[in-house]
Amino acid sequence: MDNRTLTAKEIKKFFENCKGHKFECFYKMVFAYRLSRYEMLNLQWEDINFDNDTITIYPVKYVIDHKRAKNYWQKYKNTEFGRTYPLLPDIRNLLIKRMEKQMENSKNENFNADNTKYVCIDKNGKLINANTLSRNLKYITKKAKLPTILISDLKHSAEDFFFKKTTSIDFYRCWTRADILQRQENVYGDFNLLRGKRFVKELDNLISNERELEM
Repeated sequence: MDNRTLTAKEIKKFFENCKGHKFECFYKMVFAYRLSRYEMLNLQWEDINFDNDTITIYPVKYVIDHKRAKNYWQKYKNTEFGRTYPLLPDIRNLLIKRMEKQMENSKNENFNADNTKYVCIDKNGKLINANTLSRNLKYITKKAKLPTILISDLKHSAEDFFFKKTTSIDFYRCWTRADILQRQENVYGDFNLLRGKRFVKELDNLISNERELEM
């Protein structure tokens, strides 16, 4: 199935119906940072720097299962191609709330403490899987009376949205050049994706539904 581009109306309606959902933070990160499901599920707390307001995403490593003759996901950080993004204010707030809730849940005797380093775990400390993330996404879109949205639709729509909706290519250039360099050359420091303050502000406004984009 080909990835489709969400319209501005669909994006707005989707995030409106995301409010308060247990996976709201995850879906917003997939959209804002163009994450795959497994990049999202492999995210660890040490990858998030609340002091510097940055988040570093590491691609996941796929290994070959010779018995089944196919690839499968292995929780392994491919640190060579990590990419660092500014932590959007709305996502930052959601992550802090999630961290506080996780700390509260960790006091339960049935909590699996082995997974506390991961962001995407449930109330019992069990790792959330890709199917659960996808299934809940379908529930939200059905509730919002939207066409079925896949994780990959969210992932690819952010770039297309900014490219198609602006009269300037500044947003597109700011997004794509940094992303390509960080994926291929492991660039950090001064050259940072979303370093333009206007880009950060407008993207945060979009996912937080505070107001329409100022294009």
